[in-house]
Amino acid sequence: MGHSLGETLKYDFDDLKDNTTYSVAVVAVDRWGNLSEPMIQKCTTRLNHAPEATNFPTEAIEVMENDRKSFSFNVADPDGHNWDIKATGETKGVSYTVKGNTVIVNLVPVLEAGSYNCIFVLSDDLGAKAEKSFTFKIVKYIPPQLTKPFENYIIGLDEGIVTIPLTGHYTHSSNTQLTYKATAANGSIAAATIHNDNLQLKGMAKGVTRISIAATDGRETSSDGSFQVRVVEKEVGSCLCRLPYSSTKRHPCPTQSRGETG
Repeated sequence: MGHSLGETLKYDFDDLKDNTTYSVAVVAVDRWGNLSEPMIQKCTTRLNHAPEATNFPTEAIEVMENDRKSFSFNVADPDGHNWDIKATGETKGVSYTVKGNTVIVNLVPVLEAGSYNCIFVLSDDLGAKAEKSFTFKIVKYIPPQLTKPFENYIIGLDEGIVTIPLTGHYTHSSNTQLTYKATAANGSIAAATIHNDNLQLKGMAKGVTRISIAATDGRETSSDGSFQVRVVEKEVGSCLCRLPYSSTKRHPCPTQSRGETG
């Protein structure tokens, strides 16, 4: 195919690497097969940056059984190219939607309890790629359960407030927080309140009553915790025994040691 003198010619090159220098040689041939001297031109392709993700999670995401989690991150291409996304690795229970430059990821615990890794591959029109991976953990749900029963107590009217830590009495899922409620069967004998995960008892009058503790994680409640409290006039010296808790004023002592039973 012939070309006119002074005509501008265009040619597309395929499979070039970005940020690479190439030498392009052009030779003109006339109708009689005469060749011109080659014209050599050096040119460098532009550096093509891969798409970049921001606000991507850096720590493992815990998902409870029968629960769901979601997170989002943003994607931008420094060169203004269009970009695409796909998920690889463990993708069961992982879905995502793209709204503009925002990717919304939804996690559903369809897998067994364990730790899994999912990878998002970001690519632009020219093939530049970037990978972002995250770990999600399926956590088996453990409802609140009383595993360390409470002892019975003898307290004196002269002791004021007796503080009993509740931490360690119940097992529950590691990513849940327990809240407590305390009830005295006879509030005229002893008052029971909760403060900073501690049970606070105060003797009101001599007698015996039962304290009930309910622990909840917002989903299920354990009401198995209860014990007996005997309120006496003064702290009984013979009942002083090694304190299994941190208080230095109060010496809890099982009432069994005085012939009491729960």
